[in-house]
Amino acid sequence: MNTDTLILNIIHQLNEIQKIKLLDFMQAMLHTTKPTKNLLQFAGSIEADELKLMSNAIVADCNNIDENEW
Repeated sequence: MNTDTLILNIIHQLNEIQKIKLLDFMQAMLHTTKPTKNLLQFAGSIEADELKLMSNAIVADCNNIDENEW
């Protein structure tokens, strides 16, 4: 089976609410831009030691919960 046929077979199994969500998703996909071309110019512009610091900060902060924040 080709991809179109597989997709249609799955769509036929969805209920109406799922079809609406799928339609919204598919329409959003059509309107998204491909930023990868624009982002490629920045590849390698952050030093490895800076990336390590950022990674460590993310890991450390994601493990902390401030229950009074909200």
